[in-house]
Amino acid sequence: MKENETEKKHYFQGLNDFRRDLWVDFKNEIRKVKTCLEIAAFGAVVTYTVVSCNQWKTAEKQLEATERPWIGVSKIDVYGPLTYTDGKTKAIFQLRYTLKNVGRSPAIVGIYGKIINADERDIREHDWQTEQRNICQPARAEADRSGDKWHPPWVVIPEFPMIYDVPYDGKTPEWDSHIDQPLVIDQQTVKSNGGTFVPKNVGCVLYRSTIDNKTHQTEFSADISMVGPDGHAPPPGGSRRINLRDGDIPAEKLSVIDVLMTGKAD
Repeated sequence: MKENETEKKHYFQGLNDFRRDLWVDFKNEIRKVKTCLEIAAFGAVVTYTVVSCNQWKTAEKQLEATERPWIGVSKIDVYGPLTYTDGKTKAIFQLRYTLKNVGRSPAIVGIYGKIINADERDIREHDWQTEQRNICQPARAEADRSGDKWHPPWVVIPEFPMIYDVPYDGKTPEWDSHIDQPLVIDQQTVKSNGGTFVPKNVGCVLYRSTIDNKTHQTEFSADISMVGPDGHAPPPGGSRRINLRDGDIPAEKLSVIDVLMTGKAD
């Protein structure tokens, strides 16, 4: 009798141990599943955060692209005569730039330009864009470095063209910093080309947005030409050379052709 009771006791004890172990294992499995679910949930949150951040950045860039200013040179005219100084070693051009803002916010703006002789050996061999970079890179660096202190006195409003006159005579007022030096004429180069030369205007428009205070630039190039026999500007690519022997030339006999946005635009 006692043996039967002992066996029953052992049997129920084993059954209880089995049920306890089964419950412990079950709880452990539940914890594992819970941990996996937590990890999955955390991963989902991280993924959502990254995606949302990227979407926000994309939306911010799209907003900036649509709301920011976009300024370029739409036209260049000659508003004054071509004159010479220092025994015809320096040519002074007077150019009028029409700037257009096709963006949606105003910007302060400055023009940094230079007149070069496209005949000169270093221009032919090293490309006129090198001259352009030599002008624009330091100007951009100075504008970025100056921050809010870089403040040219002109503002371009969207859809309203602005006229910007630049006499390349080296007499820029102190409050303006665009490069305005006369074209220094290399007499040997001009002589080797029959006393003629091909002036080219290269430079950039620097402007600062009023919505985010960022600096942007648009680079440009253009050819300065004599007008044709009919008094009209020559066709694109048909620039007519300027003869040094003609001396001073009135504005109506000069034209600016092939005005192009070249190089960098951001």
